Amino acid sequence: MGRLASKSPCAGILPVEVEGCRLVEMHPEAIVSVAPYRGQEDAVSRALDREIGVPFPAPNRFVQKRTVRAVWAGPSLAMVIGARVEPANAAVTDQTDAWSIMQLDGPLAVDVLARLVPVDLRLSRFQCGEVVQTLLHKVNCGIARVHEATFEIMAFRSMSNTAVGDLAVAMKCVAARTRMPTRQPLASAP
Repeated sequence: MGRLASKSPCAGILPVEVEGCRLVEMHPEAIVSVAPYRGQEDAVSRALDREIGVPFPAPNRFVQKRTVRAVWAGPSLAMVIGARVEPANAAVTDQTDAWSIMQLDGPLAVDVLARLVPVDLRLSRFQCGEVVQTLLHKVNCGIARVHEATFEIMAFRSMSNTAVGDLAVAMKCVAARTRMPTRQPLASAP
């Protein structure tokens, strides 16, 4: 009988690098969903803060300390990335093998995402530390702005190939657009 070998969600398809952008796979130690029981949000937030140094995140935000991040994933739901946690008064599920996390970095990252995401991700509208649950073309995902020109995209593992393919095409299109010569104005007729 053959042996099973574990593979990361984006094995063999990442990294992708195109002028002005780089897409790489992130490999967190763990991804755990935490859903506080009704009325227990504050207690769970305090427990997370004691256990890993980050509280339960506010809506559309993430909180980070070193390599551990708590990311808002919906009403009364957060994903803890980078540590295994088990706070009391919450439904906790190990999600490590269910998700892929990709990091898109570079000065053209916003332009790449603008081709695929129906949300304004310019820095003036989407600050560092913010998270949005949205679509990446046809893929449900969460997008977090971790630095001025760096985004983390979290998608279901089963949609990794689609997400990477869409991002790679958008990266190539944006890079091609930046290489196009600027048009000279037409001379006015005599």
